Parts: sequence; structure tokens; C-alpha cells
Amino acid sequence: MKDFIISPPFGRYFSHPKATSVKGSYTWERRNGLILQVLKTVRPTKDGWINKIGLRNSGIRSVSFKSENIYSIAGINDGDWDKMIDAIPDGNLVECNFSCPNVDHYTIDAEVIVKAAKKFTVIAKVPPVNGADKVIQMCVEAGAHHIHLTNALPVDRGGESGGKLKPVSLGLVKETRQQYPDLSIIGGGGIYSVDDVYSYRNAGANKFSLSTAFMVPWRGYRIINDFYKKT
Repeated sequence: MKDFIISPPFGRYFSHPKATSVKGSYTWERRNGLILQVLKTVRPTKDGWINKIGLRNSGIRSVSFKSENIYSIAGINDGDWDKMIDAIPDGNLVECNFSCPNVDHYTIDAEVIVKAAKKFTVIAKVPPVNGADKVIQMCVEAGAHHIHLTNALPVDRGGESGGKLKPVSLGLVKETRQQYPDLSIIGGGGIYSVDDVYSYRNAGANKFSLSTAFMVPWRGYRIINDFYKKT
């Protein structure tokens, strides 16, 4: 996995030689209505965007896997995690999404990480909520290879990404690095310039997730290119 991650939904459409793209957020069953939910719920904010897409996707069984990509999965119903882990070929990069703010029924189970880590390189994506430290501890002890901090903030109209998320994510990155000096930490939320990347690196992240920046694609590419020009 490379130093930069292009997170959903933009990783489905964009790639960069120095980044690993997340090719969608998948559930076991198909969840229709993606275009309608985008049109109904995606709204700009002062420094980011709000959405209530709610993991609309074609289902994990529709995927043609490639080892250079990341595939994000989320278990909604009983047994979904096990079925998805069994369905994905060994050796892939898999993100266990424990943090979508737009899905009501969520299970966060250490056994999911234990089972997945035997087959894949596992990224655990953690929610920016009270108790995040306990989720991080559970994921680390269960064998997650990377911790992704964090997903969108839960708000009344869905999940908010962008600048409002940055101070929350930075705080969690710093606390997690102090607790786990050798852990691989992906930091993200409100990265709009290379200076934001440095902020995450200084807090303790060693990999960086871009999402909202790719709403203007050239901005996302510029952040990555500027980072490598200056390092």
C-alpha cells in the first residue's frame, strides 16, 4: 500500500502512481439508489460536504478484484462480514469500514478483524466518535495491519467530511500514535493542501487519505505531487 489513499467515492474514478485507490464501499447485498441518494443528499458546506449516500453499491459479489486496489467492506446484517471475507480472494487489501454514519445497523466485532487478517492486509476504518479509542484498541489487538482515522462526522443530515473533521482526526491520530508507536496510521479529513498532509504527519500519521480534495480533481493530484516535490 502506498503513502496516499484515494478514498470513496473518488477512488473508484481516480488514480495516481503514488496512491492506492479504494475501489468502492461494498456490502454483501446490492444496495440500489446511488444516483438518487447523491442527488438528494450531497450538499456543500463551508469547508467540505455532507452526504447521506448510505453505502449504495452493487454488492461485493460484483467486484473483479485487483491486488493493487483497496476494497472497503461493511457488514450490515447478521453473517454479512463472514460471507464477504469468504468471498474475497486471499492477499487483497481490505478495509473493514466500522464507521459509516449513514447506516443504522452496524456490527463492530473483533472476530471480524481476526478472520480477515488471516487472509488480507486489513485496514480498520474507525469512527470519529466518543469511544473511538476503545475501537482502535480492539482492532489493534485483533490484528489489524493499519488503522484509518477517520470517517465522516455524524450530523443531522448525514455524514460531514472536510475541514470540520480535521481537528477531530488530528487529535485521534496524535493520541493513537502515543499509544501505539509502531502502528501504521492512515490520517485523513480536511486535507486540502500539502501543509495539511504535514499536519497529519507531524501528529503521527504515516499514510494519508484524500477524499473531499478530489471533488476538484486537479487539487487532489496537486497535493500528492507537491508532497513528493518537497520530501
